[in-house]
Amino acid sequence: MILTIDKKIHHLKELDFIERELYGIFSPDDFYADLREYLRTNPDIDLDNKEYLTEFEVRSIDDYVKNYFFSRIPEAKTWYMRAYIIGRFLAESDTAGTVVSISPLAAMPEFVQTAAKTYGLTLQEAKMLESALNTTGMHITNTTQGTVQEVQSAISEALIRREGSPGAVRRLNEMLTSDIGELNRNWKRVAITETNKLFNDGYISQIADGDYVIGISMPDACGHCLTDINHKIYEVTSTPPPDYTDLDGEERGKAENDWEMKVWAGKNNVGRTASRRSRIDKRGGNNAENLREKHHHEKSMPSCPYHPFCRCRFLQFNPKFQWIDEDNNVRLSFEDPEKHQTWVKEHIG
Repeated sequence: MILTIDKKIHHLKELDFIERELYGIFSPDDFYADLREYLRTNPDIDLDNKEYLTEFEVRSIDDYVKNYFFSRIPEAKTWYMRAYIIGRFLAESDTAGTVVSISPLAAMPEFVQTAAKTYGLTLQEAKMLESALNTTGMHITNTTQGTVQEVQSAISEALIRREGSPGAVRRLNEMLTSDIGELNRNWKRVAITETNKLFNDGYISQIADGDYVIGISMPDACGHCLTDINHKIYEVTSTPPPDYTDLDGEERGKAENDWEMKVWAGKNNVGRTASRRSRIDKRGGNNAENLREKHHHEKSMPSCPYHPFCRCRFLQFNPKFQWIDEDNNVRLSFEDPEKHQTWVKEHIG
């Protein structure tokens, strides 16, 4: 059993290694130490005997934090790309029905162009991978902006309370390195969620259009994943449905059905959540009068990861020879041909 940076169970040691490398790149512990040293040694920043930061000090701290994380994005993209390659590699292995070993991670390519030549990526696949890496870079950027705001807030709070440098350092320590610290959680999310997304995208990219995959959840997965992902069968498509928020009639019905029954490389639940109801007034409570049923495009749909920190994955499934019994176990067709045929008619058509 592989225990991870967030003490959960993982299905693949190579992905756990990548998550650890990424978390090391954006380590809140290292960032705290470096930021503390920067504040201590920068002669232009004075945190003592004052109640507010000057405009210059605010800008200096902002620039330091942004540059600190932005400079690490290229290295992070390399590890994310390797997660994609692992997924692609395992899909090829499953399709061929062979047992293979994964190449040493450090020996894998650093750039999309090199990976395309080394592993024979199609032009469309290379473009999709480049787009996925850019999206991941955007998520890192968004998390960096949140870090900037939290750092400024912690320092400002210390100054207002006349706690000076010791108070600012203490608040930064609590915010950055505590297990319950929001920024600690945010950077773990970047490491875990994006790694699993790139891995599953790489895997799905090698499954033929019209073939099927089965969702696999870890034993400690959440209830939503155990209900909507684990041992559920989905058809793979290379032609994702269009945005359907403004569609109606048959077009909308088909798009909704595709989102519910099919998966594709790049599918995600950004802007969607697993809860089935939403607040009418965001400032109100969860009482019945303030809740409404979510629209279809607001609800989470089958995807891996299903939500932040999710480590569910897809695995190739062949309904000609496999089926799921009433106890949610994967069975082979020869074990009970009659039940297998019944299952296929009900779930595959």
